[in-house]
Amino acid sequence: LLTHGTSDPAMPANGGCVANVGGNCNRGKVISQTATISYWLQRNGLQNVTPTISTFDLNTSDAGNVEKRIYNGTNPLVYYILNNAGHQAPSKTVFSNSSPAQGVQNRDIEFAEEVWNFFKGLQ
Repeated sequence: LLTHGTSDPAMPANGGCVANVGGNCNRGKVISQTATISYWLQRNGLQNVTPTISTFDLNTSDAGNVEKRIYNGTNPLVYYILNNAGHQAPSKTVFSNSSPAQGVQNRDIEFAEEVWNFFKGLQ
């Protein structure tokens, strides 16, 4: 299970310094979102699987929509792309204020429920 906000200031979509407060890259670097998903698809033997894609945009006042990609197989992977969203967990009920360090929260899905649905299915 992976999720990424495409405008996450703490974990930059294209890779780079993690939460680069002060400009010193003192928290290390992260690989890009594309490299991350590619790694896990290969590791799970899903690199040739075409995902089932769903799009959610229930709250049009937030930053953007959610794209859910489901890669089915022996080791399934679900990937949520939070378009124009920041670092906060997406939620329809628990709201976080936007900030330069966190970005804008997506409010189209209840991520706690999505996480539970994924992991309970792996029993």
